[in-house]
Amino acid sequence: IADRWIKARLNRTVAEVIRGLDEYRFNDATAAVYQFVWHEFCDWYLELVKPVLYGKEDTAARRAAQKTLIDVLTAALKLLHPFMPFLTEEIWQTLVADGSSIMVSTFPEPDEAMSDLEAEGEMALIMEVITRIRNIRGEMNIAPSLKLKATLAVPADDLQATLEKGRVYIVNLANLETLTIAGEMAEPKGAATAVA
Repeated sequence: IADRWIKARLNRTVAEVIRGLDEYRFNDATAAVYQFVWHEFCDWYLELVKPVLYGKEDTAARRAAQKTLIDVLTAALKLLHPFMPFLTEEIWQTLVADGSSIMVSTFPEPDEAMSDLEAEGEMALIMEVITRIRNIRGEMNIAPSLKLKATLAVPADDLQATLEKGRVYIVNLANLETLTIAGEMAEPKGAATAVA
C-alpha cells in the first residue's frame, strides 16, 4: 500500500508542478515539490519502507521497495531540477551514473493510470492514526523508546480492514508493543484517547 500511495502522490505532484510552471506560478510549483519530497517522501515513505529494506525475509518486497525508491527519487530530481539545477545534476550523476545529464532527460508527465485514490485514502487514515498515537506520547511525556499498548475502536468494517492492512506501519512507526483493532467498545479507564 505504501508503494501505491507514494506513486499516486508523485503523480499528483507532477501535475501540480507542471500546472504551476505553465501558469508562471513558480511559488506554487516549488511548494508542491517541496511538500512531496520533504513531507511525503522523506517523512513518511522512507520511514514506512525501512523495515522492508532492512528485513532479510521477503526479498520480493525489498526489491519492490527499492524499485519504487529509485523511480520516485529520479522523478523527484527531475521535478526539482528547474529550481535547483546544480544540486540535482550532481545527485543525478551519482544516482544514474550512465554519463547522461538530467537536463536532457524527459520531464515527468502525469499519468492517469498512476492515480490511486484508494491507496491515498487508506494511507491518510493510517498516517493519521500514527500521528495521533505519537501526539499522545508527546503530550504525556512518554519516552519514544518505550513501547506502548494501543487499542483502536473502529466501528466500520471497511476501516478495520484498512487498519489491518496498515498494522505493520502503525506498530513500527508508533513504536507499539501490541495493537488491538476492535469494533465498538467502551473507553478503557486510565487510558489516553484521541480521535482520528
